[in-house]
Amino acid sequence: MPRFQISRVPRANPAVITKDQTSDEPSNRLATTSAGTVTAKASGTLTTTTAPTTTSAPSTTTTVLDATVLIEEFVADFVGWISAGDAGTLTTRLHSSVIEQYGEDLCRSFVEREILELVDYRLDGPVSGPNSVPHGSATVVVFDAPVAFTFQGEQFTGTAGFAFSDGDVYWFATCR
Repeated sequence: MPRFQISRVPRANPAVITKDQTSDEPSNRLATTSAGTVTAKASGTLTTTTAPTTTSAPSTTTTVLDATVLIEEFVADFVGWISAGDAGTLTTRLHSSVIEQYGEDLCRSFVEREILELVDYRLDGPVSGPNSVPHGSATVVVFDAPVAFTFQGEQFTGTAGFAFSDGDVYWFATCR
C-alpha cells in the first residue's frame, strides 16, 4: 500500500538576514538566527553578537499518510464538486502541469463541458503507484486508479491519474 511520510518541524527563529532593496548590504533590521546570533548594520559596519544558545532541538511531528486513503477522500470530494457544478474548484485541482500544457481557459471549458456531465464517478479498483511520469515540462510522481462513470447515459471505465503537491491531491486530464 503506497504511503507518504510528512514531517513538520516548527520554525524557531529562522535565520533571516534582510537586504536593502537598492544594495547588497544587510538592512538596518535586526535578524536572529536559530543559533541566537543577532546581526545589525550600525554606522555602515556589520556588527555580530552571539546570545546564549539552548541545546534542545525543535520537536518533530511525523504523520504517515496512506496515499490510497487520501486519493479515496479526494475522489469523494471530486464527486461532490461535480454534483455542486463547481467548475472552479475542479479546474483549480487539476495538476499544474496539465494547466501549463493546455492552458486554464481550455481546461475550464473541458471541465464545464465534460467533467460536470459525469454521473456515478467512482474508483473501480486499487490505487497503484507511485510512478514517475513526464508531464509537460516536469516529471511528476503519479498514482493511477481504475475508475468507472456514466457520461451522457453511457457507462465507461478508465484509469485516472492523481498526484500530490503541497499536501493536496490533484488530478490529471487531457483538456480538449
